[in-house]
Amino acid sequence: MKDISSQKIIKDPKKDKPHKKNRAKGGKLVKKILLGLGRVLVTLFLVGVITGSIVVTALTVYVMKFVDPDVGIDLRTLSSGSSTTVYDDKGSKIQTLDNGENREWVSIDKIPLHVKEAFIYTEDQRFLEHDGVDWKRTFGAFVNMFIDIYGFKQGGSTITQQLIKTLTGENEDKIERKVQEIFRAINLEKKYSKDEILEAYLNEIPLNRNTYGIQAASKLYFNKDVSKLTVLEASALAVMTRNPTRYDPINNPENNKDRREYTLKQLYLNKTIDETEYDKLLDTDLKTDYTKPNSSGNKVYQSYFIDNLINDVVADLMKENGWTKQHAETMLYSGGYKIYSTMNKSIQSTLEAKFKKSSTFSGSTQKDPPQSAMVIMDHYGEIKGVVGGRGEKEGNRIWNRATQSIRSPGSSIKPLAVYAPAIEKDLITYSTMVKDSPILTTIGGKKRYWPNNYTLKSYGTLPIEQAVQRSLNTIPVKLCQELTPKRSFDFLVDKLGITTLTESVKDNGVTKTDISLGGLSMGDFVYGTKLSELTAAYQIFANGGVYTPPRSYTKVVDSQGEVIVSKENPVTTRVISEATAGVMNKLLQRVVEGPYGTGTLAKLSKFTVIGKTGTSEGSKDLAFVGITPYYIGGVWIGYDKQKSLDNSGTYKPTQVWKNVMVDIHKGLESKSFEISDKVKKLQYCRITGLIARSGCPKATGYYKADNIPATCSGNH
Repeated sequence: MKDISSQKIIKDPKKDKPHKKNRAKGGKLVKKILLGLGRVLVTLFLVGVITGSIVVTALTVYVMKFVDPDVGIDLRTLSSGSSTTVYDDKGSKIQTLDNGENREWVSIDKIPLHVKEAFIYTEDQRFLEHDGVDWKRTFGAFVNMFIDIYGFKQGGSTITQQLIKTLTGENEDKIERKVQEIFRAINLEKKYSKDEILEAYLNEIPLNRNTYGIQAASKLYFNKDVSKLTVLEASALAVMTRNPTRYDPINNPENNKDRREYTLKQLYLNKTIDETEYDKLLDTDLKTDYTKPNSSGNKVYQSYFIDNLINDVVADLMKENGWTKQHAETMLYSGGYKIYSTMNKSIQSTLEAKFKKSSTFSGSTQKDPPQSAMVIMDHYGEIKGVVGGRGEKEGNRIWNRATQSIRSPGSSIKPLAVYAPAIEKDLITYSTMVKDSPILTTIGGKKRYWPNNYTLKSYGTLPIEQAVQRSLNTIPVKLCQELTPKRSFDFLVDKLGITTLTESVKDNGVTKTDISLGGLSMGDFVYGTKLSELTAAYQIFANGGVYTPPRSYTKVVDSQGEVIVSKENPVTTRVISEATAGVMNKLLQRVVEGPYGTGTLAKLSKFTVIGKTGTSEGSKDLAFVGITPYYIGGVWIGYDKQKSLDNSGTYKPTQVWKNVMVDIHKGLESKSFEISDKVKKLQYCRITGLIARSGCPKATGYYKADNIPATCSGNH
């Protein structure tokens, strides 16, 4: 047997050494892989750069397009702590506005350091270093949304951001809102010092019980000036900012104490207090001394006019500046504005006094009398007085039936939607003879003759003048058909400022519209109209055919004397000719003075009165708009929850109107309307409606100079 251990192992060089060709192939493969990997990395890098650029560009476009970094906050105006003053139409002061909030501004130099530090270390520890946004907290709050690193919901808002939130009222949990808030905070910090921002914050923060700011809160909870607050008391107020109700020191003392421990610890860590004081304060009970805000006994509420004025100014501030409602109201009450209203103090006082007396309405002994409202304007839309309900007013900014309720105007819509446009288009004249008969139409899928008159009677063929007097339903329907409902609808909406009408709306799957004969001819609208808008529309019959939107003020001036909203030169629109307005004036005079008129109770002894009554389907709403040579007055009567009124006819808006207007016109010179020389006074034939000749039974008519009827032939 051979000894294999002594044998020499001979290696095959071809097998043991890598082939040169194989080595070359391997090198190329490695290079290829590395090259490919490099390309992938470069591609990924470029994709990242491009994507990042797109994101940055998109964010920039978004910010430029949708984010307004300037919300119009003026901290110096806020710090003035000035109340807003309202003046009447003569420039005399009416009142200073009070929204019922408990506020008292205190300057930053009157606030002790430990009080300021209590709020800073509780809410925003890097307040003095950041530029309006604490990016570390913001990022932490973002991460905490996905990974619970704090054990509770962590907010990222700084004091600056919280101030913006408080002043604007914008608090939606949306990314868009948060982004906008960030940019606004940065912008605010560029405009104001840290002291100015902190002062505004400490004076605007809500601290429960309708109390805002630390001065008012200090007096409310501890019965002392803010300068006298202890560290413990300051901490008790500071913890309330997160949730004023939950941490109320009176109602929820334990919650306040638990949260207060955090504030005290931060004060200790930041060396506001030492360890001994810290330990002592942890074991010290908080003593409150609750003091109700000053009360003058029986509350006297502001008038309905002031309620409406505030709503109007707030809406216009929002529109002009892009403000939220809350910010507009904050500026209104504390911006030191001067509001020059259109209120006539005497008219407003008379209205209020009259609407408190049951005798103004009727002698009915009904246990549940209906509500009522009235608005008085001049002939160009300036509101002189308004009441939104009868009896004693029971609060500020309560529901105003004169400017907010939407109810059926009934037949009072006829002159606006039908008769004026028909005369303007020369479809009729004062004495055009028309047949009082219903039309054949389809209602509920069935053919029927419609409508009936309110009296359920038919009066044959009669002149337009009598159709208006008697408030017939059939004739306006025929005229509206000829005008087309769309034309009447557009006239009310586009020319006369009626905002409550709808072209189309779904109601329980049924499509409803106000472009209808029933609505435009008799006021049977889907919703209805506002009394204030209806009354304002009637001005065209008193001023020669010009419409001016109703308004409760002429201008608002800020604390620096700058006019910030002006209605001194309102836009006026001629909606009908002077001649049409003159003819309509005479037609509506017959409603009050004619033998068949529905508005005879509104007649005044020394003043010409024109107007139109309105009664809705089922007598659920009663209305009357009456005009004198001085004023326009609109009255509504009805129940808030609609139901038919007393069928005996006890409630008459014409009588209410007269009861008020008699006092309003006391001392005024006797006066009649001036009629344009483009209107001709002529005698017409009562049989044909044409211009009368000898032998015709005659009546007086009024006609547009360019649309006078032919002369009657006399062949009756």
